[in-house]
Amino acid sequence: MSVWVTSLMISLGSVGGTWLIARGIRAGWLFMLLFQAPVSVYDVATRQYGFLLISALGGWAYFHGWRLARTPQGGSR
Repeated sequence: MSVWVTSLMISLGSVGGTWLIARGIRAGWLFMLLFQAPVSVYDVATRQYGFLLISALGGWAYFHGWRLARTPQGGSR
């Protein structure tokens, strides 16, 4: 698969997950957390190692967002 197609798929996944989070759907946090795995594989495959830090920090943030969304004041649905 070409790099631009893969980049497009990653972009669409990121926008979709962000849309779910913005709508207050808790599954959006989990989707984005799990979505970091294929993004990290892409980063390594394309030798964009600097983006691995972004994936790691994003994963940490998505995990905490998912945990906060469990509580009523955190916006669970």
